[in-house]
Amino acid sequence: MACNLPPELLEGDNLPLFLSLQMSVIDESLAHLRAWLAAPETSLRETLHKLRGGLALLGVPALIARCEAQEATPDHDGIHQLLAELAQLRAALQRWHDSGRQP
Repeated sequence: MACNLPPELLEGDNLPLFLSLQMSVIDESLAHLRAWLAAPETSLRETLHKLRGGLALLGVPALIARCEAQEATPDHDGIHQLLAELAQLRAALQRWHDSGRQP
């Protein structure tokens, strides 16, 4: 996972805090996306908007595009794919947080 983070985020305690925040946003988004699968009448707009903001900071354009597509027209297959990719990203961020080395 290649991320283009501002140098300020790589200094001192900034990176672990940033990664923790991003993992929290992803965890919350994963829960909302799973809830949508059970009740598709609920809105995903706010969840996907917030998620896109975090993904933009991480510099993950493919996931941003997937969020935009699902925000426009959510569907079960697309949400399942987004869930899988977010779980992979979440795991990579956890490894980065724990090791201090970018995956």
